[in-house]
Amino acid sequence: MLSNQNLSSLLRHRLFKNSSTLFFVQVVNYLVPLITLSVLTKNLGYASYSILAFALGVAVVGNVITDYGFYLSATERVARYRKYPTILAINLGSVLTCKLLLFIAYSILIFCATLTVDRFAEYQSEVLYALFPVFTNILLLNWFFQGLEKMKPIAVVMISSKILLVAMIFLLVKSSEDVVTALLIQGFTTGLAGVASLLIAMHAGYFPVVRLRHIYVTARCGLSYFVSRLASLTYTGMNTLLLGVFAGIGSVGAYAIAEQIYKALQGIFHPIYFSVYPYMASQRNYRVFFNALALSVGAAILIIPFAHLLYPVFVNLVTSESFSASSEIFDIFLLIFLVNLIGSFLGYPYLVALGENRLANKSILLAALFHVALLSLVYLFYEITATSLVLSVLVTESFVLLYRLRYTLALEYERRRA
Repeated sequence: MLSNQNLSSLLRHRLFKNSSTLFFVQVVNYLVPLITLSVLTKNLGYASYSILAFALGVAVVGNVITDYGFYLSATERVARYRKYPTILAINLGSVLTCKLLLFIAYSILIFCATLTVDRFAEYQSEVLYALFPVFTNILLLNWFFQGLEKMKPIAVVMISSKILLVAMIFLLVKSSEDVVTALLIQGFTTGLAGVASLLIAMHAGYFPVVRLRHIYVTARCGLSYFVSRLASLTYTGMNTLLLGVFAGIGSVGAYAIAEQIYKALQGIFHPIYFSVYPYMASQRNYRVFFNALALSVGAAILIIPFAHLLYPVFVNLVTSESFSASSEIFDIFLLIFLVNLIGSFLGYPYLVALGENRLANKSILLAALFHVALLSLVYLFYEITATSLVLSVLVTESFVLLYRLRYTLALEYERRRA
C-alpha cells in the first residue's frame, strides 16, 4: 500500500505532471476509436471493416518498422542530452532520415507482397493505400517531446488531429466502398499532426540537422531495440495479418474489434509507462517507479471486471450482430492486458535503469521464437483461428512476464544488498 507521504510526493513530481498531460491525450486516443468504431462497422459492414482491419494491419507493421525502436532509444538519448540543443538537433535529423529510409524499404517489400501473396494481391489497392499513414506517421515527434518531458504543446496538436479525424470519418465514410477513404483520412490527419509537431520543435530551436556519420551512429544505437521490436511483431502487430492470410479476411473483423478495445485499455496506461521510461533513464528513482507500477496494476485490476461486463453491451450497441462472436476473444485479451502491463513495466523502464537493456531485448527475442514455435504447433495440429491466435498471444505474454520477473527479483535483491 502507498503511504500518504509517498502519494503526495508522487502527485507533486515532474513525472506525474508529464504523465497527466500524456494521460489527457490518451483519453482522447481512447475515445476516438470507440466513437469512430460505430460508424466504421455499421457504414462499412462486416466484410469491408475486415478488409480495413487487414489493411490497417499493414500500417501497424509499417509503423513499428519505421519506428525502429526510436521511441525507446531516441527518447532515452533526448532525456540524457536535453541540455545540449546541438546534439538534439543532430539526433532529430538522424532519426527522421532513418525513418524515411525504412519507409522506402518497407514500401518496396509491401509492393512485392501484392504481386506474390494471394491475400495481398486480392486487396492490392487497400494494402498500398495503407502505406500513406505509415509515411505521415514518420513526422510525429512524440518521442522527442517525451524525452524533453514537455508534452503540453504536442498534446494540443494530437488532440486537434483526433477531433479532425472523427469529423472526417463521420462526414466521408458512408458505405462499404469507402475503405480507401478511411485509410486516407487516417494518413491525412496524422500528417497534419506530424507537420505541426515538427514546426513546434523548430520554433523551440531544434532544427533537424542531417549528418551521414550520425545517421549511422543513430541506427547502430537503436539496432538492438529494432531487432526486439521486429521480434515483438510476431506476437503483437502481425496478428491481424496472420489471421487474414491463414484463416481468411472473414475472421479478421471479430478479432480486430476485440483487439481495438484491448489496445484502448492499454492506452490508458501508456502515459505512465512512456513517462516512466525517460525519467528512469535519467533519474533512476526506484521508489517512484514501484509506486507508479503499484498504482497501474491496482487500477487495471479494477478495470477488468467492468470491461468484461460492459463489452457485450458496447458491441451490441455500436456494431452489428456479425461482431457478437468477439466477446470470447475479448475476455482472453483482458488477461493479456494485465500480464502485458506488468511485463512492460518490468521491461525497459526498470531493466534499462539498471543498465540491463540486453535482458529486456533478450526477453522479446526469446518470446518471438517461442511464439513462432507455438503457432507452428497450432497450425500443424489444430488450425489458426481468432481464438487459437489470441490464446497463443496470452501464453507468449506470460512467458515474457515470467522471464522478466525472474531477473527483476534477482537484480532488485542485488541492488538492495549493494
